[in-house]
Formats: sequence, C-alpha cells, structure tokens
Amino acid sequence: MLRPAGFLQVVLVREGTSDNGLKNVIEDCLVRRGFTEVDVQIINEKGTVETLLCSAIDEFEDVRMIFVHRDEDNAGRAARLEEISNAAHSVCSSMSLSEDPSIVPVIPRTETESWILHALSRPQFRERMNYKLCDGIPKPSEVESISDAKERLEKVVNAKWIRVFGSGRRRNPSFSSERVKLLNAIDSEDDM
Repeated sequence: MLRPAGFLQVVLVREGTSDNGLKNVIEDCLVRRGFTEVDVQIINEKGTVETLLCSAIDEFEDVRMIFVHRDEDNAGRAARLEEISNAAHSVCSSMSLSEDPSIVPVIPRTETESWILHALSRPQFRERMNYKLCDGIPKPSEVESISDAKERLEKVVNAKWIRVFGSGRRRNPSFSSERVKLLNAIDSEDDM
C-alpha cells in the first residue's frame, strides 16, 4: 500500500492495557521528529516479547518500527534490553522479511505512574487536569525515589475523588481509567 510522504506506521508492544497511554506519547514524539502522520497500532495479546514481536510483524506487514514497552521492575534495565534484543534477533532472523523493522525498547527507569506523578508535579498540568488542590503530589526531585509510584498515584487520585465527591466513598472505583486519562493528557515536551 502506498503511503503519503511523512507517514509512519508503528506498533506498540506493551505489558498491559494501562500502558495504552504510551500511544499518545509515541505519536507526539514522532511528530516532533518530523513525521506528519503517525499511526500507532497496539498488539492486544499476552505472551513473551518474542511471541508479541512475531504477532506485530504478521499482523502489520509494512511496519517499519516496533516499540517494545517493558517495565524495569526488579530485572533491571540491562536485562530488559537484552531480553528485547534477543527476541528481536530471533524473530527477524527466523522470518523472511524484505527489511527488518527497527525495534525500539521503551524501558522507563520507573513505572509509567512515575511519569504521571512527574507531570502532576508541574502546576500547569495539575491545573489542566483539576488536581491543583490534591494532597500527596511529590516535588519533581522526589519522583524517581518513590518506591511504589502506582500506590502513590492511587492515593493522589483518591484525594481528588474525595475532594470532588466527598468522603462518603472511600476509594475511587475507576483508578485505572483515571490513570489512562492522565497518561493520555501528558504532553511530552511541556509536561515532562
């Protein structure tokens, strides 16, 4: 299929649905790098990195770039890079491709919830997302040292929930959707 100049189709291989917000971050970064149109497809399967790369290549024959998201977790950055590199080598050498796609590891030093907390530490993002009066938002210098960013973010979201709806409900029933909404709202240049 003939694509217009400046068009780029990429695939995001992610760990779970909460990582879908990375789609907007990837699009934003690539547009800032000069592509006029970016189409990010998401592989909606579970499996090893190798299995997911095979699915991405099978499903999107013309894909030129595949972003592979893996949290650092306890394995460490080097182990995740090796895992992605080994899977990419294995898949690309076993398939007859006219051109191997570029495999781009996306390995945050901390959980993606840390990205949201960092964005929330910026006044303009807090105001835009109606979090300006919420307790528990860390200073930018504190974000990377938070041991459980997901738990901290959930506390911040619950504080907003209580501020907006009162304390009659103890817990925000839609933390996952609020997390995705916040991640989608991050402007990679202004909020990070």
